[in-house]
Amino acid sequence: MREHRVDDEWTSIRAVPGNQVSGASAYSIRGNVRTTKSLSEALADDFRENNYRFVPLVCDRFDLLCSLDILMLRRDFPLNSRIHAGDLDNRVKTLMDALRRPRNGSELRDNENPGAGEDPFYCLLEDDDLVSGLAVQTDMLLAPLADGSNDEGDVKLVISVEIKPEHVTMFNLSFA
Repeated sequence: MREHRVDDEWTSIRAVPGNQVSGASAYSIRGNVRTTKSLSEALADDFRENNYRFVPLVCDRFDLLCSLDILMLRRDFPLNSRIHAGDLDNRVKTLMDALRRPRNGSELRDNENPGAGEDPFYCLLEDDDLVSGLAVQTDMLLAPLADGSNDEGDVKLVISVEIKPEHVTMFNLSFA
């Protein structure tokens, strides 16, 4: 499996008006003035919600999909009848919601303003329907988490993401 740095890739791609892609900056024309901004800034401007500007790494505009391979280490034994922290399908649903950008402002309740270093706010998915494959394996979490927490609801996730194009174009060829 080859590692791929999206930030390196995005500095070599440009978006032009009409969602076409051509090389390092996005262009907009206001009056007779042409302005240039990075692709991540252009995406952040397109994906605004409340005071946040989101940059999804996997988005429909570039015909990208991803598959997730998740190792969920949890405190409660999977076959134990005393599972209090939620069943696996609910935990995976919560994780999928956390990996995508919010669909509306109500999903940002109590977090209406981004903190320091959260503009733009990078997220994995524009929408969770861009996940084309999902594998989840659970096992026991034996050690305390880094913060020393030892709660039964604690989990540690190891997530591998494979990004691939839905349709190969010259703009997403490096993901093929």
